[in-house]
Amino acid sequence: MMRKVAFAGLVVLGLALAAQAASYGTVYATLGGDFSKTEAVSTTVEAGSFYCGAYAMSFDHLVLDNPNATAEFLWGSGTQNVFCVDPFQNVYVGDHNLYAIHDLQDAPTPLYGSFGGMGAVKAGQIATLLNNAGLDSGTPSGMSAHDDTSLALAIWEIVAENQSVDGSGYSVNSGVFQLTSGNALLAADANNRLAALKTAFDLGTDFSLVNTKPYYALIRPDANGQDFVTAIAVQRRPVPEPLTMASAFMAISSLGLYIRRRAR
Repeated sequence: MMRKVAFAGLVVLGLALAAQAASYGTVYATLGGDFSKTEAVSTTVEAGSFYCGAYAMSFDHLVLDNPNATAEFLWGSGTQNVFCVDPFQNVYVGDHNLYAIHDLQDAPTPLYGSFGGMGAVKAGQIATLLNNAGLDSGTPSGMSAHDDTSLALAIWEIVAENQSVDGSGYSVNSGVFQLTSGNALLAADANNRLAALKTAFDLGTDFSLVNTKPYYALIRPDANGQDFVTAIAVQRRPVPEPLTMASAFMAISSLGLYIRRRAR
């Protein structure tokens, strides 16, 4: 009996993990060549100088055929800004790839060779950074290339370093991920964004419980390339409330009973 219970527990755990990592669907996206919201930097995890910040990405051919998708996305036409999630992967202008739409905590894949993603705490911290920058309501017109770059560096710092439950200890001047060259103010501004996490924690924020919507991760299904987080809201149509669904079920059942009675 104990073996059966243990086996059942493993099955339930496996199903829970599978549901957590399930995608909402897929979308083809192309990275544009607009570098107006980026700055050139160098870091300890990437050789040479490269552009860091917000990238313009155009989307097409959205497919929501995954049975685990609980709602339908309303994907805007044209382009929207995205931030790279994985400081250890490259991305190139003109790349046209298929991406799976995931919860933010599922990215990046792979993470240090593991396919587990960053987890709920780091996802909550990144969502907090994006909220603090006003990105939950779209890309603010006042966001400069410097602002976007310091925000991108802060995101990479969270992903690259060991998890800090209270948000303390993050700094782009130390650890695995470090900024080695770039605008002199970038490090200070990125660290100020990161310091705000500890302030939020001290005020009662539990990052593992932060609602990471409306941010979603765009993950390469082949795990061979850069993953992104959407910088503006990807809206979803509301899921019917349980009461509404129950009422609809009762109405349909009543109609079926009525039809049966009339048939007799």
